[in-house]
Amino acid sequence: MKKLVLAAALGIGILLALPSCEDDAGDGCMYCYIRVTDVDGTVLDEGTPEEYCGADLDDIDGDYTTDAEGNTSEWICDAAYKK
Repeated sequence: MKKLVLAAALGIGILLALPSCEDDAGDGCMYCYIRVTDVDGTVLDEGTPEEYCGADLDDIDGDYTTDAEGNTSEWICDAAYKK
C-alpha cells in the first residue's frame, strides 16, 4: 500500500513539474493587421489586429504586395499592439 501511495505521489509531482501548453500561449505571438496605402503613402484602409503565432506569424510578418494601381497591402505586426 505504501508503494502505491508513493508511486501516485511521485506521478502527481512529475505532472505538476511539466510545463503547461497554456503557460506558453503568448510566447512568440504578435498582433498583426493589414494596412493598405496608395502610391503616395496615404493610408486607405487598416484591418483589425489579430493574434498570430508560430508558422502563421512567420508566413505573414513583413509580407507585402503591390497591385497594378500602385496600392500596397502590408502586414504590420507588433508584440503588444491592440487596436
